[in-house]
Amino acid sequence: MSKHIQVEHPNGYYGELYGQSSLVIFKGSQEVFHTGFRTINTKEELYEMLEEFPRFMELLMKVAEKVEQEGE
Repeated sequence: MSKHIQVEHPNGYYGELYGQSSLVIFKGSQEVFHTGFRTINTKEELYEMLEEFPRFMELLMKVAEKVEQEGE
């Protein structure tokens, strides 16, 4: 049976690991990331991921802005 792991980080992100390989991350009540493939499986690993998640989102936004500018 697979575990359901939940972790809340002080930076405002909240994550859940569930099923065999699913991962979902929320900021407040808004889902901001969801995947059916993950390589992390523990509370500690999820906490570390949430720790770095603001930087990850910042990088994604920079890429999206660049793509948008190139499309104009």
